[in-house]
Amino acid sequence: MRLRILAALLLASPMFAGFGTSVSAQSDAVSERVNLMRSNGMTMRGAMRATGDDAVAAARTLAGNFGTLPKLFDDPSAPGDTLPAAWENRDAFLALFAEAEQHSLEALEAAQAGDMDAYGVALQKVGQTCSSCHGTFRR
Repeated sequence: MRLRILAALLLASPMFAGFGTSVSAQSDAVSERVNLMRSNGMTMRGAMRATGDDAVAAARTLAGNFGTLPKLFDDPSAPGDTLPAAWENRDAFLALFAEAEQHSLEALEAAQAGDMDAYGVALQKVGQTCSSCHGTFRR
């Protein structure tokens, strides 16, 4: 009896090896986007009060994160907190990342120029885009 169980486990192990890799890759993408979103949230909390180099760094972080995030939503079988609507309305979903990235780049340009009023306006637009996306595409 033990020999049969051992043989079955050995035969099944290659099948599970591939399964584990797939699950790991999916959870890595979900974990990475969760980390980037948390980074954005923490950055946004301090960004409105930031000035000088801190404002430049905040805007640069946001722009980089929003530029990276779309590729982490390639696999609809790893939704995390993302609603199916993100894949059903993929163009609209991805357009929100592009919009947030553009507003972040506007904030970066304003911060580099020392125009804190324009920086604040651009950050407000980033926040509005985030709210729009989360309201439509997030659980």
